[in-house]
Amino acid sequence: MLRRIIFLAALLMVPGSFASRVSAQTRVEVVDQSEDPVGRRLVFRVRDALRSSSAFVLVGQEGTRVKLLVDSMDRFKGESETEGVSTMYAVVWTLVYEEGGSTHEEFLDVRIGYAGEHTLADTAEGIVADTDQLIESYRKH
Repeated sequence: MLRRIIFLAALLMVPGSFASRVSAQTRVEVVDQSEDPVGRRLVFRVRDALRSSSAFVLVGQEGTRVKLLVDSMDRFKGESETEGVSTMYAVVWTLVYEEGGSTHEEFLDVRIGYAGEHTLADTAEGIVADTDQLIESYRKH
């Protein structure tokens, strides 16, 4: 608990940090660990939705940021008739920040689900909406 309070205080006090950019654009890193083509397309759509939103800016592995780790695998792997039409995915949200010369990563939330070819856009939009809601809930605390 103390660690979280210190972290949030640091975010609020450091100019140019995550907290000062939340109102304008939140820095987001998307890490793709998908194993399947549908999962890779889901990650593409998540990145595309983040890019087109005025609330977010995609960044690499630098600075304070929200990190989305997206892992996926074929939902029907090994089934010849249905392989490649759906993905099972997990999204893990963490807050990455530097303190005392070290990089720290704090767990925020996780979501698991599955998506087919025809639901990728809606699923990606849901992940981006969840990201926004998660950030807003942390801003209120």
